Amino acid sequence: MHIKEYKVLASEKPTAANPVPQIFSNNVFAQNEIIARSKTFSLLRKQYKIKLSNGVVLKMEEVPQHNDGKVRTFGVRAAYIIKRKTVNVHKEIRALCRAEAVFNLWQDLRSRHSVRPETVGIIEVTEIPTKDITSKELLQIATNPRYPLFDKRIPHSEPTCKVVAYDRA
Repeated sequence: MHIKEYKVLASEKPTAANPVPQIFSNNVFAQNEIIARSKTFSLLRKQYKIKLSNGVVLKMEEVPQHNDGKVRTFGVRAAYIIKRKTVNVHKEIRALCRAEAVFNLWQDLRSRHSVRPETVGIIEVTEIPTKDITSKELLQIATNPRYPLFDKRIPHSEPTCKVVAYDRA
């Protein structure tokens, strides 16, 4: 797995004017804890005007991924920036866990729209039941998967040529 999901609790540093600051919680998908911390403070800076120098991370823990080998369908809502425009997107992705679904979304946006993963903000990741799938391609795979038989030749059980022993004396 290339990325992990982190739950980060952060707040402003306590001051005389605000001795008990508000605590902010968010889930971040990142490669390691350093990048998760950076993404958290970029979100706090944009939404709540809390800079890195005035903030503190209270708790950071990795969210365990539920992976029992069963492929699930996830709905991922995200926003990405391309050419100074913010584009909202909702994609349905088949994956084993939430982190893999986000990684597949990053790969898909990078290949289709040349979007770097740093510019993609994950809004929500939810598991979708089979009856609520809207994508035609995923619906075919999720309900009744049928796999093509690429090689229709049946292998012979015995060789077709005779083995002859030559005496070279």
